[in-house]
Amino acid sequence: MAKPNYAVLLASIAQKDQEIKTLTAEIADLTSKINDASRSQSQKDADAATKTSKESQKATKEAAKAQDITDCYKFPEPITEAEKDLFNYVSDAYISDNPGTTTSYVGKYYGEDGALQ
Repeated sequence: MAKPNYAVLLASIAQKDQEIKTLTAEIADLTSKINDASRSQSQKDADAATKTSKESQKATKEAAKAQDITDCYKFPEPITEAEKDLFNYVSDAYISDNPGTTTSYVGKYYGEDGALQ
């Protein structure tokens, strides 16, 4: 099994999320048009058909997004450091160890024996 391209999957998830938000707004707009008493029944029927189509598209996008999310968590082989950074809250390169300390505060470092260093 080939390793997925995680960067592409994450970009695809973001794109699908944006498309889902757009479809949700369009569906809300169509719902308000359908409930508008000043519109004719034929206009309402056309809007209802369009709304059904948009809801179907939204459900398809949500299912595809869920599948992409599932695919992001398939690790058929060990991932590289660059791939780990895609999922990290903070890059590992940003954090540096403070050897010999158990607690650190800005400007104060305490050693294993608890003494200020």
